[in-house]
Amino acid sequence: AMMAWMKAHGADAIVFTTADFVQYASNFAVDVFTWERPIFCIVTADGQMRMVFNELSTHSLQFAIEKGTLWAGLDQMKFYAEHPRITNRIPLLAELPALVASVLVEMGLTGKQLMSDAMPAPLQQAVAMAPGTRVTPTKALRSLRWVKNEEELSIMRALAGLTDWTQQCFK
Repeated sequence: AMMAWMKAHGADAIVFTTADFVQYASNFAVDVFTWERPIFCIVTADGQMRMVFNELSTHSLQFAIEKGTLWAGLDQMKFYAEHPRITNRIPLLAELPALVASVLVEMGLTGKQLMSDAMPAPLQQAVAMAPGTRVTPTKALRSLRWVKNEEELSIMRALAGLTDWTQQCFK
């Protein structure tokens, strides 16, 4: 559905920035508030995925990889820190826009048309560092999450059955 949506809307990639959309695209139950610790999941029209997370998500992401529930590997992720490190340095929050811009460049998205679910300041700054790249924030992305797969439908049916049972218990 995501690739067809991009084709229909002339997008070369989608940049997901909100928790519900990052979970939709990656199957990762986001463990931070994105207004406080911005995250990014970038999916290209040909299916490449890269993600940028705060270092606080490192362990949750590793657990998800080990469980086999995350649709990406550590090699597709970049992390940023809130506090400087003496060793094993990674970019700091102030360097987040440059980190996101470097991911866009690595993915070949410089000068391309991107869509996004929101336009947080680090994304605005990153796009300014990637010449010719355009990002259009759009609410139209919401339609992607309306399409449910068989597993989701099965879970919804089971939950509806549980609700029916509970209603009968409290009549």
